Amino acid sequence: MNFVVGFIVAFIGIFFISFNGQQMHLSPKGDILTIVAAIMWAIYSVVLKKVNELGHTSIQNTKRIFAWGLFFMTISLPILGFDVSMDEILIPLNLLNLLFLGVVACAGCFVIWNYSCSILGSVRTNQYVYLNPIATIIFSVIILHEKITPCIVLGTILTLSGLIISEYKKKES
Repeated sequence: MNFVVGFIVAFIGIFFISFNGQQMHLSPKGDILTIVAAIMWAIYSVVLKKVNELGHTSIQNTKRIFAWGLFFMTISLPILGFDVSMDEILIPLNLLNLLFLGVVACAGCFVIWNYSCSILGSVRTNQYVYLNPIATIIFSVIILHEKITPCIVLGTILTLSGLIISEYKKKES
């Protein structure tokens, strides 16, 4: 019960942070893509649980997952009409950006994610995704000098409260 209540409270908090008092506009294509992305992430988390049970390390699992991802992306590129020349890729800045995105932002983060799922489990690890908007707020204030609004404060309080509620377990006496 705590998990469900905490999830709802955290979700409402994320809503306040995301919309920040602005009017909500529906965009069917974007909304459908968002829902599909959430479903794909849920499927990935469930499959990852099974992969982690095979006894391989997080790095080995991530290598295999990335290899299959690269394989399917490579065979789909011509079908989707994606055309990029090696000259564009080999420009030093482009190459460094691709290496950073591939090694640090993707592979490194997925290794950490997969390791977290193997220790905490998929459901519990996914709960901590709700901390992303709070980290975004902190860095946007520090780096971009954005203002903190009452909606952001309320959303942050609700999100943290939801996480605490969902993690709360009664002590047995």
